[in-house]
Amino acid sequence: MRSKSPNHSLTYDELNKAANRVARSILALIGEAEEPVALLFEHGPFVIVGILGILKAGKIYVSLDPALPHTRAAQMLEDSQAKLLITDTTHFSRAQELVSGKQKVLKCDDVDGSVPKENLNRSLSPEMSALILYTSGSTGLPKGVLLNHRHILVEIRTYTNDVRICSEDRLALCQSRSFALSLRNLYGALLNGATLFPYDLAREGVASLAGWIEAHRITILHLPATAFRGFLEDVEPNVMFSELRVLRLGAEPINSEDIKLFRRHFSPDCVLLHAIGPRGLSRVKSGVDEYWRFDFC
Repeated sequence: MRSKSPNHSLTYDELNKAANRVARSILALIGEAEEPVALLFEHGPFVIVGILGILKAGKIYVSLDPALPHTRAAQMLEDSQAKLLITDTTHFSRAQELVSGKQKVLKCDDVDGSVPKENLNRSLSPEMSALILYTSGSTGLPKGVLLNHRHILVEIRTYTNDVRICSEDRLALCQSRSFALSLRNLYGALLNGATLFPYDLAREGVASLAGWIEAHRITILHLPATAFRGFLEDVEPNVMFSELRVLRLGAEPINSEDIKLFRRHFSPDCVLLHAIGPRGLSRVKSGVDEYWRFDFC
């Protein structure tokens, strides 16, 4: 079972050991207090190492997307009151610019190999805070929303039961981990022993998505409706994504043409979920049957 990207692949054992080293490095730098730690990484396996390292250290993670404008990222960093920013060699210069000497910076791919890789065995309560998610800022400055471990566990238990995630599943992670939508697929895979495949939709676009889905035999896919339409534009009418068993669309309404596209390119056994809003009403298509239900976003 692995977390994979085009250039890197991590087993669960490798992921765990790397996260343990990051966690110990964090504790050595800023101590054991429950406080925010920011991340600055590209979309891929190593941001997951950073996230798990922060959680294992009993800290609260704040994910900064490298694509964010400098002023927006700096505002989020200051607002979260993070004392540490963890990054890699690729983004080290950007990280130093963001902290401006106010916070410490930890370069994860430069962690000393002598740092122990064994589990820390820290006692973490479900009520402890886990992450701060920031709103889009469309109505002003972005606002931080604090989630604890219990929030995530309840959400993923619901998602797991909903779509029957198992260790044989292969989940796509197309959303930036800065958004709430990423939580389902990130933890839905990791907490069920499934394989997680990050795909940077913002950078790669939709042109190569169809081939990527087929090549990696993705079984669970979550996309904005616009991206769904975009990646199917140039797909031949006879192409079927037969491995996919759950397709979840969201962020905007869908129409009858979207349903036709779904029926043309996906197996009758594939389930279509459409989320309208938080705990919103969803249209579900399973085989030839359709019905409505309430669902999480």
